[in-house]
Amino acid sequence: MTQEGISKQQYNALVAAFIFGLVSVAIGLLAILYSYKKVADLNAEYQRLHASVSALKAESPGQKPVNNAVAARDTAKVLTTQPAEVIATNEKPVGTVTEEKKTPAVRESEKKKEAVAPTKVSTRDVVVVYYHRKADNANLSETLEGLGFNFVEKTLDKNTGYEKTNCIWYGAGVPASVVKNVAIAMIQSGNPIKGIKRFPPNSKNPSYKRNIIEVGREENYEKYYTRPMSIYEVEHAKL
Repeated sequence: MTQEGISKQQYNALVAAFIFGLVSVAIGLLAILYSYKKVADLNAEYQRLHASVSALKAESPGQKPVNNAVAARDTAKVLTTQPAEVIATNEKPVGTVTEEKKTPAVRESEKKKEAVAPTKVSTRDVVVVYYHRKADNANLSETLEGLGFNFVEKTLDKNTGYEKTNCIWYGAGVPASVVKNVAIAMIQSGNPIKGIKRFPPNSKNPSYKRNIIEVGREENYEKYYTRPMSIYEVEHAKL
């Protein structure tokens, strides 16, 4: 019984090896057929490209003589008509006249831009407007007035004890150094600020609030929990 069992195992092993060999040969043949098909496709694509390039090369020589002939005819026309025009008139070339006409228009537009562009005002013309709030420190008004600028204080009746001043707005003509001095003076006196903003431009009135600094409250800073600015941040702010 042992010999019969061993012979069956050997037989099964030979059958399995034979089947594995057939499968390997079939896979190899399929791989060869696939590679051959890819090579055939690449060869056909190369033939098409080669035919297209040959067709383009065959067309290009026939177009050059036509272009040369047209260019020669145009050159001949210029040579025959140009002397007559020069003899008939002694005026300046058209390009020069056009340039002279455009120059004044360009200069006028530049002057308009210079007139519209805001220029920095003198420190003696700066006006600091403070919207007083009940929640602010008592010395804030004295601090702003003591800076030496034209000072205007306005009272707001509708504000609670929690609505503190937290922002500075400035006009386009106010020097950045003046704005920073106002902000630093407020911080040093115990009145923190959370932002410095420039008034939006007014196309109808370019000088709108050009020399004004307003000290007031920006609700969005409290809505989004903005932290107060430090003196270092104010000194290095780009205004």
